[in-house]
Amino acid sequence: MMEERYMKKFISALIVTAMMIPTAVPMTALADNTVNNSVSGYISADTGVKLIGKDKQAKIYVDSNDYESVIRAVGDMKDDLSDVSGQTVTINADIQSMSDEVKISGINIASASMSVDGYKSLTENGKGIIAVYNTDGTIEKVLISEDNINSTNGTAHFKELPSFEGKTVKAFAWKTENDKLTVTPIANSYTYTETPKATMPADNDWSDANIIVGTLGNSKAIDLLAEMGAIDVSEIKDKWESFTVQENGGNLIIAGSDKRGTIYGIYDFCEKIGVSPWKWWADVKPKKADELYINLPKDGYTEDEPSVQYRGIFLNDEYNLNQWSTSMGDGNMNKETYEKIYELILRLKANTLWPAMHQYSNAFHLDAENAVLADKYGIVMGSSHAEPLLRNNLGELYPYQQQWLADHPDKKLYINTKDDSADRFHICGLIMTVTVMRLIIRSF
Repeated sequence: MMEERYMKKFISALIVTAMMIPTAVPMTALADNTVNNSVSGYISADTGVKLIGKDKQAKIYVDSNDYESVIRAVGDMKDDLSDVSGQTVTINADIQSMSDEVKISGINIASASMSVDGYKSLTENGKGIIAVYNTDGTIEKVLISEDNINSTNGTAHFKELPSFEGKTVKAFAWKTENDKLTVTPIANSYTYTETPKATMPADNDWSDANIIVGTLGNSKAIDLLAEMGAIDVSEIKDKWESFTVQENGGNLIIAGSDKRGTIYGIYDFCEKIGVSPWKWWADVKPKKADELYINLPKDGYTEDEPSVQYRGIFLNDEYNLNQWSTSMGDGNMNKETYEKIYELILRLKANTLWPAMHQYSNAFHLDAENAVLADKYGIVMGSSHAEPLLRNNLGELYPYQQQWLADHPDKKLYINTKDDSADRFHICGLIMTVTVMRLIIRSF
């Protein structure tokens, strides 16, 4: 059987062909055996305003009221910046451990994750555990990560993390055996010695951040900076998927006209520091840079509305992807596979996915989580000629017909124009998807 990393690269090549969008690894990544060779565009490795280095930590601010998809992308930005620089990067929602001896380095509320330092030395799998205590010492709740921590993954992700304001929090990493959780620790825990006053600063408190990210109308920081004249948003205001990157007072500011505009600004920054959009699908490792500097022109860098409003990936003849996807989760074409595709689409500054639709693939919205995740990422879902009104005729019509016949034993299927089963079939499809995905694209 083809190794997973080669299969991913093979599938990546198929996706590129399907998209017909030219994409390349940043040119600077071609230079090997050098130290600071990962950056391009408005980010420099040696001149400008220092963003991060051994003597300067980067801290990102994002408004807690911004779009969920934006906050999620900021988590990717944090990880990418840390991978390139080798330095610790924090978000304003982070809870950080105060001890250098512990293995668990922090909890990130914005990206619902827990980080473990020294994870590469782990020899066992483990789950991240977060225990939230009341002021009287009783446990209020225990949260368990959805994925494992091991020698290749130092970040445990949770479905969601609540506010910890007024609570005492303890974090652990416990060993798993045969996917079952034990109480054997694989990493040292940490505990707050005093109850944290708050996990999020006030919405206008970004004074200690040097990277400020937000969406017009959804970020008080961005709106106030624009009102003060600290940034110029005139070229993106009321635009579709536009963003601007500016520097003010030593801070890097990324502002988007809407949620995808902000997300594109985030991923544009990630690509500028040397992280390829294909880093996961094609195993493209980011190059390293000891220091990163902002090197913007006076008016900053702005990307206007895209000339093609809806653009993305059409999954067709997806048999190889279908077979490989079983390694990602339960069944084929599962939510884990779609989640990786969603991220790729956004990193490529696209916005639309036409999902797998052949008979051998599970129909997209048979798993409601697929659509929920699409909305979380900010992806628009389209439908092909075989999926009228987002109903997969190959994967859903026959089961629906059988159920309809069982519910209507006195009727015959499609016997005359009074038969409303077809209408109900498509109406149900609309109800299941429109409320989540916001928009339906019809392709011919």
